[in-house]
Amino acid sequence: MRVLAVLALLAAAPIFAAEPDAPPTAKIVPFSETLHSTVISDPYRWMEAGGEDYQTWLRGQADYARDWLDRLPRRAEMLAGIERRSSAAASLREVQLRGDLIFMERREPRAQTARLYARAVAGGPERLLFDPATLDTTEAPNHAINYWEAGPGGRHVYLGVSPGGSERATLRVIDVASGRLLPEQVPLAMFNYSPEVLGGIYPQWLPDGSGFFYNRLREGAVPDTPQFFLNSRLFLHRIGTPVTSDVLIMNSGHDPAVPVVDIAIPFAVAQPGSRYAALLLPEGVARSMPLYLAPLDVALTGHAAWKQVTRMEDQVEGYALAGDRLYLLRRDRPRGHVLLTSAASPSLADAREVVAEGEAVIERIISTADGIYLVERAASGFALRLLRSDGSIVPVPLPFEGASYFLFGSPERRGLVFSLENDVTPRGRFLAEGGAVRDLGIAPAPPFLTDAYLSQTVSITARDGTRVPVTIVRRRDTPRDGKRPVLLDAYGAYGFNADPVFNPRIFALLDAGALYAVAHVRGGGEFGNAWWLAGKGPTKPNTWRDAIDSARWLIDNGWTSRGRIALWGTSAGGIMVGRGVTEEPALWAAGIASVGAMNALRFEFTPNGQTNIPEFGTVADEAGFRALLAMDAYQAIRDGLAYPPMLLTAGANDPRVIAWQPGKFAARLQAATRGGPVLFKVDYGAGHGLGSSSAQLDADAADVAAFTLWAASRADQAAGRAHPTAAASIAVAAPRRR
Repeated sequence: MRVLAVLALLAAAPIFAAEPDAPPTAKIVPFSETLHSTVISDPYRWMEAGGEDYQTWLRGQADYARDWLDRLPRRAEMLAGIERRSSAAASLREVQLRGDLIFMERREPRAQTARLYARAVAGGPERLLFDPATLDTTEAPNHAINYWEAGPGGRHVYLGVSPGGSERATLRVIDVASGRLLPEQVPLAMFNYSPEVLGGIYPQWLPDGSGFFYNRLREGAVPDTPQFFLNSRLFLHRIGTPVTSDVLIMNSGHDPAVPVVDIAIPFAVAQPGSRYAALLLPEGVARSMPLYLAPLDVALTGHAAWKQVTRMEDQVEGYALAGDRLYLLRRDRPRGHVLLTSAASPSLADAREVVAEGEAVIERIISTADGIYLVERAASGFALRLLRSDGSIVPVPLPFEGASYFLFGSPERRGLVFSLENDVTPRGRFLAEGGAVRDLGIAPAPPFLTDAYLSQTVSITARDGTRVPVTIVRRRDTPRDGKRPVLLDAYGAYGFNADPVFNPRIFALLDAGALYAVAHVRGGGEFGNAWWLAGKGPTKPNTWRDAIDSARWLIDNGWTSRGRIALWGTSAGGIMVGRGVTEEPALWAAGIASVGAMNALRFEFTPNGQTNIPEFGTVADEAGFRALLAMDAYQAIRDGLAYPPMLLTAGANDPRVIAWQPGKFAARLQAATRGGPVLFKVDYGAGHGLGSSSAQLDADAADVAAFTLWAASRADQAAGRAHPTAAASIAVAAPRRR
C-alpha cells in the first residue's frame, strides 16, 4: 500500500509553474588540430583560457541550472526527506587512538562541517579540540578539515584545513593539552590522497612525536595551471620551530642517486620501534612506487644515502615497517601477496613470501604492536586477518558484512581501529585486537530505522561474457513491475572499489519507489589488478559498456524499462557517464555527471592532469591518444541526435577536475542535442566535494534525486500519449528547450 501511495504522489505531481529561461549560448570559435594523423575539432577550446566571456557564460549556466532544478516538482520533498535523515544526525568519520586518548572527527546534528574532539579512552567528557569555522573570514569562508592525525602519545595533532572546498590546505598543529593552535603554518600542504592509494599520502609523524615529514607544493605554484601539482617537495618539520627552518628531505635534483620525476609525490615514513625511515616516490596516481630505506637518524639530516628497495616496475603497492622488518605488498599477482625482507639490508629479490595470494584481494597492510593487519576485499566485502610475528595468520571475525573506509593502527599500541558499514547498516566503530573485535560504542545512531530497506548483489553477464556484480538497494516493498525509476551509479578507475557505503541521503529516493543500483564495472579493483587493467587505457570501453549492460539487465529482469534509468558518475566516473550516454543515448532517462572528467583528450592539460597520466595516458604517444579519444565524451557528441536530459556539475574551486572539463561538454551538448535539457550547475562555494558543507551535500543529493524522478516520469508521459486514459493522471512536464 505504501508504494501505491508513493506512485499516486508521482502521478499527481504538479507541472512547472513557469518555464525557466533558456541557458546562455556559448560562442563558437573554430579550432582544430591534427594529432597522429587525426583532425580534432574543438570549438570550445577558448574556455580553457578563462576570461570574461567564459566567466559570464559560467555564471549564466549556474543561474539557469539552479532556477530549473528549483522548479522540479519533487525537489522540495526530496530535500526535506534528505535533511531529516542526514543533517539531523551526527556523522562520525576518522577515529584514532593515541596514548590514553581517543580522537574523533565528528559533524554534529545540523552542523555544516566536522570538528575534532578528544576524550580519554577509558571514558569521560569529550573536549572540542578544533572547529574549522574559527578560521572563517570574508575572504576565506567555509573552512573544512581535509586531513589530520594525532601524534605518538597524543600530545599534538596536525591537520590540513582549506577554505571553500578548494583543498588548498594549510598545515597547522594543535597542542592537545591546551587546545591551542601553534604559530607554525605551512601553505600548499595539499596532498591528502585517499587510503586506497598507498594507505593515504599524509604527513608522517616521527616516532617520538617531535615532528613530522610532510609534502608541500613548490614555491610559486600557480593554481589552475597544468604545472600546479608538479615538482612537490618533502620536508621535515619540528614542532615549535619556524617553517623556514624545515629540513628539505627530497625533491627533484636533491640527491643525484635518487631520481625524482616531476609528477612524483615524495613522502617519508618512520614508525615507532624501527630504526629506519622509508622514502616513497609514487608517480602521480600510479599505484606502484619506488621505495628506499635509510637509517632514521641520518634521514633526519636531509643527507641520507637512501638504499633503493623497489622500482615502479616491481608492482609494490604497500609497505609496513615493524622494527627491523620490512613487509611489502606486491601486486605482480592479481590479488596480491606479502613479502618480508630485512630493513637493515633490504632486498626484493631475496624477500620471503609470508602471505600467499588467495581468493581475497589484499588491499593494505598496517603495522601495529600485535602484528601486521591484512586489509582485504573478499567476496562478502571487507575482511581482516592478522599476521603475527611468528608467521601465523589469524582471521579476525567481523560483526557484519560491509566495507571499511577508516582504519587506524600504529606500532605504538596493539589493535586496529576500523569502521564498518554497508548500504543499509549504519557505520560502526570497532577495535580489532589479536583475533577479537569489540564495538567502541561511539558511533551515533541514525535518526531513522533502516529495517524497511535491503541491499542485494547480483552477477550480470556483460556482452563479452564477463560476470559483473551489480548491487541493488531498495525498499523491501518496492514492486518488480518494470516501472521503477533507477539511479545507476558507477565509477571504474584507479582500481578503486565501489564498495557499499551507508548514505542517509539516498533513502528519500528509495521511499519514492526508486532503486539505487551500483554497477561494479571494470576499471575498479573489486577482483584485484586484473579487474582494474581490464578498464584502463585501451580497455577503458569496458567501463561504460559494463554500465550499459547492467542497465539492460535491470530492464530484462523486470525492474524497470528503457527511459527510466538515470546513469550517475562522479569525477573519473564522468568518463563512464559521458560515454555511456553518447554511445547509447536512447537507453537512458538521464545522465548525471558530478564534477566529471568529460574531455579526456585535454585532461592532461588541467592542473591535475600530469599526475593522472599513469591512469589515463597521454596524447603524446599514438596508443595513448587513441585510448583517450575513445573515452572522450565531448568528442563523441554528434549533431542532431536526441540525447537524454543531462545534469552536469562543477565546483569553481575544484583542483582535481577543473570546471571547463564538464563546461565544454555542456556547451557542445546544448548546441547539438534534439533532446535535453542540458543543465550545467556550477557551485562557487565548492570544489571537488571534499570540504563541502552538510547543506551543500544535501542540496546536491536533492537535485540528483528530483532530477532522476522527473526524468524517469517522462516514460510515463510517453505511455500516456499512447494511452489517453493514462495521460490524464500524469502531470509532470519538462520545460521546452528554446
